[in-house]
Formats: sequence, C-alpha cells, structure tokens
Amino acid sequence: MQDEVRVLCEELIMTGAYVARAGLVAGGSGNISVKASLADSGRTAQDMIIITGRGSQLANLSFSDLAITLADGSIGRAELQELSAQPSSELPMHRAVYDARPDVAAIIHTHSPQATAAAACHLTIPAFLDELTFMIGGHIATSEYAPPGSVELGANIVKALGDRQAALIANHGAIAVGSTLSESMKVAVVCEEAARVYAIARGLGGPMSIPESALERQKAGFRRRKGLI
Repeated sequence: MQDEVRVLCEELIMTGAYVARAGLVAGGSGNISVKASLADSGRTAQDMIIITGRGSQLANLSFSDLAITLADGSIGRAELQELSAQPSSELPMHRAVYDARPDVAAIIHTHSPQATAAAACHLTIPAFLDELTFMIGGHIATSEYAPPGSVELGANIVKALGDRQAALIANHGAIAVGSTLSESMKVAVVCEEAARVYAIARGLGGPMSIPESALERQKAGFRRRKGLI
C-alpha cells in the first residue's frame, strides 16, 4: 500500500510544479488533492484523500508538504510517515466535491489571473468555444460567495460545478476536477485560457454563441465519455 501512496504523492508533486510553471498559482496560493483507491487498505476510495498542506508552495512540494486524511477527519500517518503536513484549510471544499461527484478523483484549486478576475466579477463564462464543451462539459459558472475554508463554500462550489469539470470561486479563484491529476491539470489550463479569451472577446463586442444544435451534440458527447448517460 505504501508503494501506491508514494506513486500518487510523486504524481501530485509533479502536478504542483507544472501548475506553478503554467502561472496558475503564485507563492503559497492554491491546493491540490487526489482521492486514493487502495485495495489492501480496507477503505473505500472516498475514505482516503492526499492533499497539499497548509502554507505549502505548489512550485516546490516535497513529501513533507503533503497530508493523508481519512473519512473521520483524522490524519493517516500510518500510510506514509513522510507525509507530515497539516491538511490545507480548503479540505472541506475538496471533501464536498468528492462526496458529490463519484467520477472525480483529483482536484486542482488555482488562483490563475484571468479566471480569478472573472470570479471577482462573478461572471459566467458561456460555452462559446468548442474546447469548453469537449473538456469541461459546458459553461463555467461562478459559485455564490462563502468564506474560504468553510463548509458553505464547498456546498456552493458543488452547485456551481454541476456535472461539469470546472467552476469559478467567487472573489477567490477557480477549481478544476477530473478522474486523474493529469485530466484536472488540462482542465485548469483550459479554464484559464477560456477566461482570457472571453475577456478579449467581450472587448471586441462579445463572443458569438455556438449553434444550439452543435452545442447539444458536444454536451451529449462529453456526458457519454464521462459515463454520465
């Protein structure tokens, strides 16, 4: 089991470095988690979450910057002793998403500039690009405001996500989800790029909508790929 945990931690550390290089976080902002499914642990997949620790910097993560949390909220030291951090204060948000979305096994919370600017304006980014439906499943909504780290914030984000892969967090940042860390990372990049292009398009008079028939086909294709229909 420890070997499986170690592999997930190494992947999480590499993801943090990529997210930082891509400019999606700065300093100590943002957090990442992955839901572990370990057959010999005696726990279900939802019962073990590896998450970045409080105050950690995604650009320079080490094993000591990570934490394992269990269903009862305790820290799973036995799984890997090197994981000595206290979990991110945004753990309730991560738990809420995992509980609501069985298809999600990895979450990246970013403070990327364009997406955060849209979140500060409480905008909804419409599905005006093909890539938004292919990668995210439709539009990107902004959640209702709630304090960072609160249970209310998690509930609001679950509502804003719906069955899609990304949402904006009001006055705060963005969240990208997926079945793997790699998928979540791609979604985070698409979310930031979509916010950037949307800002430019608004300055040019506003983006044109994708024809409704094409949009519905794309959404249906996304839902089939995700096993939602």
